[in-house]
Amino acid sequence: MMSIYDKGLDILTIRNEREIVKSSLRIGPTIFDFSFDGKVVGIEILSVSETLGKLWGLDEKAFENIEKATIKNIIKPDVIMVGIMLSIRKKEYNQVLNIPLKSEIKIAEI
Repeated sequence: MMSIYDKGLDILTIRNEREIVKSSLRIGPTIFDFSFDGKVVGIEILSVSETLGKLWGLDEKAFENIEKATIKNIIKPDVIMVGIMLSIRKKEYNQVLNIPLKSEIKIAEI
C-alpha cells in the first residue's frame, strides 16, 4: 500500500499498487477507486487537513510524515465500510467511511 500527500493541493492518496482500478466514485471530498471485484483499492481525500486533520487534531505537516497507510473493506448488502488506518509519528489514526449501495450514486468507469 502506498500513500502520497500533495502539500500544494492538500490531497492524500492511498492506493494498493498491485490492484487495477476499474471505476471511481466521488462522495463529498473523497474519491474511492474500485477494483474489478468491487473492493475499494484506492482513496483520494481532498482537503485532507480540513477533513481528517480537524477530526484527528492534525495539521498539514503531519500528513507529510505518514509512515504506513492501509485500507480495509467490509462489504455488506447495503454498504461498503472502508477503514483507513494511518501511522503518523508512531501513532495510529483510524477512520471508517461508509459507501451506501442502495442509492442513486453512479460509478464512473475508467
